[in-house]
Amino acid sequence: MEKRAAMTLTNSPSLVALTDFWVRYRWVFLAAGIVLLLAFWLFTPSIPASFYISELLSPNQPERRNWERLRQIFGDDKIIIVVYRDPDLFRLDGAGLARLRFITQELRTIPEVRDVWDIAQPLGDLILQPNLPVSRSVRALFQGYTHNPNGNLCAIVVLIDPSADSGEELAMTITRVQEVVAKRANGFMLGPIVLIQETLQQGERDSRQLLWLVAGLLTLVILCISRQIRWVITNLMIVGFAILATQATVVLANVSSGFTTAPLSAMITVVGVATLMHIQIRYQSYRDLGSSRVTSFITTIRQLCKPISLALITDCVGFGALSFSDIEPLREFALMAVAAVAWLAFSMIFFL
Repeated sequence: MEKRAAMTLTNSPSLVALTDFWVRYRWVFLAAGIVLLLAFWLFTPSIPASFYISELLSPNQPERRNWERLRQIFGDDKIIIVVYRDPDLFRLDGAGLARLRFITQELRTIPEVRDVWDIAQPLGDLILQPNLPVSRSVRALFQGYTHNPNGNLCAIVVLIDPSADSGEELAMTITRVQEVVAKRANGFMLGPIVLIQETLQQGERDSRQLLWLVAGLLTLVILCISRQIRWVITNLMIVGFAILATQATVVLANVSSGFTTAPLSAMITVVGVATLMHIQIRYQSYRDLGSSRVTSFITTIRQLCKPISLALITDCVGFGALSFSDIEPLREFALMAVAAVAWLAFSMIFFL
């Protein structure tokens, strides 16, 4: 039964014509693939990040609609809190207050910073007078906001201009604030957008480590099975093209908030290598039987074209099912995964 199915598939006129055309012009496909690969590599920007926690929810969720309504009413200021330790913050000679004003002024020079709040603003130098009732009242009022009860830990509230709405602008602003904080040996910063950036950066680092680990292990597997370096190179070209093309698709379609891009490259690598291994093993079996390279390749493609296509379609359906989730990152991952599988199919046409 299996031989009969393979024979029927091999003798399909349309499949024979397609494979003959592909083999005849595969150098043209290879050249086109290399050009596209270079274009994706050189001109595709990084996937933009979102700093809105609300984007974890679907736009149709009532909680997100309520949050968007509140943002429109009360504004959308993003806050970074700069904290540093200064035992002389409230020293009577004003040395601590001078350091505070210097840091505040540096923060104000950052273009995307709309305003900066600190304990020196309400009363100026009068805040240093412990015997003044108004000074004691203001210190007590802002205790826990701009300084700690001991008066040796200072906090500066940095308000980011709402016009700095893109991920790149916010990331640049955070970097500039970090440069100011780095000048203080015991300084640090925190805030929602800082935590989100740290999470995204950690995700990128994990993604790169995971990609190299998966690629390295699968490369060893391919070498052990095929004992030929050209299959390793073919695999790297196919997977690399699919990764870059998927990133370009995500950027152009603007479908990702950056929360779910970390595992994408590793997923593409696993699916691509698994698919290629079927082709390589079948091809090698025909070579072991004495068939020529061209005959082995054509026969392998004709026999595996339909099952591999159905397997990739199954992957698309499986990943696409996640698009029905109410969690926005899962919906984004579903679209990215479907695009990745589609680009894997195209990359095999270009580089096999």
